[in-house]
Amino acid sequence: GEAAATSYYGVTVEGMVEKIMALENVIFEHLHKTPEELWEITAPYLNDNSFAQCALDIAMHDLHGKRNHLPLYKMWGLSLINIPLSNYTIGIDTD
Repeated sequence: GEAAATSYYGVTVEGMVEKIMALENVIFEHLHKTPEELWEITAPYLNDNSFAQCALDIAMHDLHGKRNHLPLYKMWGLSLINIPLSNYTIGIDTD
């Protein structure tokens, strides 16, 4: 999964890793479930760190697609027709 460390929210990579590693047994026990099911199970443990929850959710969606041998956009009924070639993120902070 992926999530950004964000200093203005006090989020660090180390803190996210620590939160997720503390749930290693819970995650392993429920690894066979869908991303949505795992979200419900882990959310109470990660409600104070939505960045870690995001990283775990992205990893689970990636695993879910691989297990089903399909890219997620197809699993979600989406198409690559008429999508923009790129997108931009414009920061509003001076840091």
